Amino acid sequence: MFPAICQYKTGGRCNELTQRVTINEMLLSLVSLAMVILASLKEVNMNSIIIPVAFSTKRKRMNQKLQQLLDFIQQSGHLSVDEKDALAKKIKKVDKEIEITSFKLERKEKVNRTTAILLAETIKELQQKRKATEETYHKLEIESSLEKVRTVAMSMMKPDNMLDVCKIISQQLELLQVKEIRNVQTAIFYKKKGTYIDYEYYAKYDKTFITETNYTNSEVRTAFAAQMMRGAGEFFSTNLNEKEVKELSAYQKTTNVFIDDFLDNASSLNCYWYSLGPVVLGISTYAPLEQYDTNLFNRFVKVFDLVYRRYLDIEKAEAQAKKAQIETSLERVRA
Repeated sequence: MFPAICQYKTGGRCNELTQRVTINEMLLSLVSLAMVILASLKEVNMNSIIIPVAFSTKRKRMNQKLQQLLDFIQQSGHLSVDEKDALAKKIKKVDKEIEITSFKLERKEKVNRTTAILLAETIKELQQKRKATEETYHKLEIESSLEKVRTVAMSMMKPDNMLDVCKIISQQLELLQVKEIRNVQTAIFYKKKGTYIDYEYYAKYDKTFITETNYTNSEVRTAFAAQMMRGAGEFFSTNLNEKEVKELSAYQKTTNVFIDDFLDNASSLNCYWYSLGPVVLGISTYAPLEQYDTNLFNRFVKVFDLVYRRYLDIEKAEAQAKKAQIETSLERVRA
């Protein structure tokens, strides 16, 4: 390679002056190469990389280009032995620097790869811990919401307080990210009378209603009541599409029932009823519930059993008080 360059520059003649010029150019290239290597060393944290003691005795093959340059110098007949030795030492020194730099760069790459693996594992572990923490926190949120329902239930003093229970359930479901709640309601069946009392809370209006409905004069209501009164665990649902919702809204405006103006723009109306026997808890929404939502509502259904027991205790206490009042009045008449 190098003699060919010498011959090219002299038109085929390779005299001593030309060889010295060529060698000087090569030395300048060698210096430039060394400067590049030293510049790259600035990007390496020298103190962070430990050179093994055995490294100095473990020699690798010289850099190919440096080896070619060294061979050219050794074969030159126009340089003295001292000049050859001096140049050889410089070349070997540069080769040593290249070898050390290569080792350090290789070691740094290994450290970087190891660090990247450890970092990825740490990130994954943190993500898993964050997910576990979020799940735990969400479970605590649900338990807190259920406890608020229990608190309201235990504070009931009269049957109409059932409206407070419907309201707190609706509010807690909304806090737990259940969307598009229309109302939460409970229906208590009185089989002997053929009626049920409906307690309703409408979320978007913050309004409550109590209505007593005869379920024997409608096939739909009769079927609904029969299914719900089969016992705890029964489930009933209806889903109206956009056209059916508009028809329902138009019909309601011809009656004296509560008018829900949000139905005018609703794409659907969805009702879900869960039975506990003689009492059911229901929810209606402007959009179908997701599986998460129905599972969550079931948690409130289980708590509602406590609400109904409290309701029965109040009804019983009121009935006893009324009976006692009648007896007292009769005693006064007799007296």
